[in-house]
Amino acid sequence: MEKFIKKRKHLRVAICSREPPDSYNWLLRLLERADFKKKVNEINPVHISNDFSRFQKDISGYTFAVLYHSKRRGRINVTDVTDSLYDKELDFMHQSLGKERVIVVIDDLDDSSESEKNRILQSQKSIGQLACDLFLFSTNDKDSISSANKTPDVDTKIDSLYQTVREAKKVINGPNLRAGKNKMKKNKRPSVSHRGILSCLR
Repeated sequence: MEKFIKKRKHLRVAICSREPPDSYNWLLRLLERADFKKKVNEINPVHISNDFSRFQKDISGYTFAVLYHSKRRGRINVTDVTDSLYDKELDFMHQSLGKERVIVVIDDLDDSSESEKNRILQSQKSIGQLACDLFLFSTNDKDSISSANKTPDVDTKIDSLYQTVREAKKVINGPNLRAGKNKMKKNKRPSVSHRGILSCLR
């Protein structure tokens, strides 16, 4: 019966942003690494413009979304602030995919610490409500990713990103059928023949 188990799906990832793809080439390369490739089948840029209906069509069919923003625009104005850039888009990602399959990535920061992450989550609460995690990267962090000597902090962020992708893949594939089947086999009691029952009654 094992041969009838459905083949596991890989994620189709959309990187959604108002920035050109050149701005997040480092992120594309990261998600194309061999370890991520075990979970990710396809990665494509999805440009966000002022045409919201176009964005809704463009993101259709993807199973995981990254909302990317660069501090080079001058401000961290993702949601919930004056002139925020992605209120509708982040909400639509959440509605379409669920919180566990949406993340936000902000780069080119001077400060990419945990305290800065908490500050952003406090001031732009929709990020924490609509996405499963927020990842911050400074310019130095990005340089570290492409080098052989990654800092422990960057290693931790990459590992956390990988775990998020892994959990998202579990979501699109549903429960582990093989594990469930093995559990049933383990708990199954041996049948007792009619002859055995009669011998017990004698």
